[in-house]
Amino acid sequence: MAMTRWDFTLILNRQITPAEADALDTSSVPLFATGAVSYTTGGPDTSELCCDIEADSIITAVIHATQALRRIVPALRPVAARHDDTVTLGEAALRCTRSRQNLVQLSKGQRGPGGFPPPVTATGGTALYSWAQIADYLRSLGDDIPAVSWDLATVDLALRLAATHGKVDHTEIGELMQSLGHHPDAV
Repeated sequence: MAMTRWDFTLILNRQITPAEADALDTSSVPLFATGAVSYTTGGPDTSELCCDIEADSIITAVIHATQALRRIVPALRPVAARHDDTVTLGEAALRCTRSRQNLVQLSKGQRGPGGFPPPVTATGGTALYSWAQIADYLRSLGDDIPAVSWDLATVDLALRLAATHGKVDHTEIGELMQSLGHHPDAV
């Protein structure tokens, strides 16, 4: 597989301290030494790793960034990945050749064959959808929309799941995964 440059942002478990920032800045670990991975500090939110890494896949790139970070500051770890999958129907219309009104009609079953993806969340009366799901649906209707990679969304879910380690009953999670048809050792 050819190497590709991956640009992504990882959300860390907390702010980077000044001592940790110094350790990252003076590190000889290649990803930090070459600037392929940089970080944010300050403000009320957690720090972020801004990554621009060459790798076979985005998952491999995230693994490299995480391993490099943990070699320098073991207490820091990514807990989520930022990705732009969540959209309103208006934002989705800007990514395809359909109008917002047409997408609203599809979502309400007023047009098309039905089966439009449901919102992933609704806040304050605004429904938010997965762009990857909408793109898959529109492609099934024959629209010429490039395939959307699910890899970064999967990385985000994996990081969020890993962040809950120690906060959940692993016996029940194993039973849940088994009930969903997954072998417990495969998780």
